[in-house]
Amino acid sequence: MALEIVQILASGTFGHVAVVRDTQDGRLMAAKVLKREHLENPKIVRRMMDEAALLRRLDHPNIVRVEEVRELEGRPVMLLEWVRGASLDEIVVASPQGIPIADACAIVMIASDALFAAWYTTEPTTGGPLHVIHRDIKPSNILLADDGEVKLLDFGIARGQFEGRQSETVSVVLGAHGYLAPERLDGAEDTPYGDVYAMGCVLYELLTSQRIRLSLHPRAHTERLQKGIMHIRPPGVGARTVSDLARLVQRMCAYDPDDRPDHGEVVETLHVIATEAGFQPDLPRLARKAVLPLLASRSLDSPVRHPAWQELRFLETHTGGTPAGAPTRESDLRLARFLMQDDWHERSEQLRRTLAADPSWTARPLLDALTRLEGGSFWSRLVGPQGQTRAQIVALLDLLRSRPDQEVLERVRPYLRHRDPELVLLARQITEDHSR
Repeated sequence: MALEIVQILASGTFGHVAVVRDTQDGRLMAAKVLKREHLENPKIVRRMMDEAALLRRLDHPNIVRVEEVRELEGRPVMLLEWVRGASLDEIVVASPQGIPIADACAIVMIASDALFAAWYTTEPTTGGPLHVIHRDIKPSNILLADDGEVKLLDFGIARGQFEGRQSETVSVVLGAHGYLAPERLDGAEDTPYGDVYAMGCVLYELLTSQRIRLSLHPRAHTERLQKGIMHIRPPGVGARTVSDLARLVQRMCAYDPDDRPDHGEVVETLHVIATEAGFQPDLPRLARKAVLPLLASRSLDSPVRHPAWQELRFLETHTGGTPAGAPTRESDLRLARFLMQDDWHERSEQLRRTLAADPSWTARPLLDALTRLEGGSFWSRLVGPQGQTRAQIVALLDLLRSRPDQEVLERVRPYLRHRDPELVLLARQITEDHSR
């Protein structure tokens, strides 16, 4: 079994995240890998293993699922459910007019319900609740999928009570600045109310398109919170609804954790507000409007061009077994149909955006189209196609640069001896990327 790196998504303080394909069954997964510099830190390694163990126990549709944990070349690799979507921080930045209030309330309600479920999920071996606290709630850890589903991500510093836990679940001052509850910075024991505070900051951000800046001092905190909620003025909403939402944010972000509602009360309060206001959230529509353009704007560059490539390339090491023919993906069928159109090369930028939005595609449809254009004649690769045929071959080679695997490499080698300098250049770029 082997993995193929399809896309490198992000690099953070502790590790990298990449989209990988299992070459045996074609599955796409998100691979979470610790940075090499942290492999000798047992606390960080144990925390990653605890995250995997915790996610295995949290079977909830709005919490990202762990598929498996592998050890490759002595390094732990966590393979997670891959969700095609965008995080809330990306959506807020890309939505200057703001997110519809009904959708904002629905997102926070769904995420809070997932946190409520995580707290009360039963540990199978003990029969007691897991008492999971996320401890890093922020917009970048809440994802909206392209179908409108909400997912909570990154339980890397979460706290829970379960058998086999490797790290100590002591209170730690980890998390995102601006979303940390005051008591967490004071070293107090972690409670679910810290997550409620952070979710209140998220709700404020979704309602106002700006972050709330609060203080660590009780009086200043209260004053800033009072001023902040005055900015909650979503258009087209009645005064009572605005007042109810402002009051909820004020309670969720209260300085004293005893003054905050729990996750269940947040869900119930938002449900009442939404019902009384007649909200009709449409998260699939929001995804079409906000998520799909973000996905299409992502780079189609080969992962070998990413700064983290050298550290992640070990993922593609063969790990035993014989790769079987993976089933044809719907994305490949769509790509093949697109390439059958005579003028597809005139819309190559549209195609690039489509492929960037859905990295599940493979090079097979591109290679098949290349074969059709060549007509099976070796001389055509050397003499030089003209007109539309040449334009399409140029476009295909340019797209194949983002998938420089062994099959692509062998397929484009003849173009290194071509008379057309542009085709030679593209072929050389593919071979150079493959050798990185």
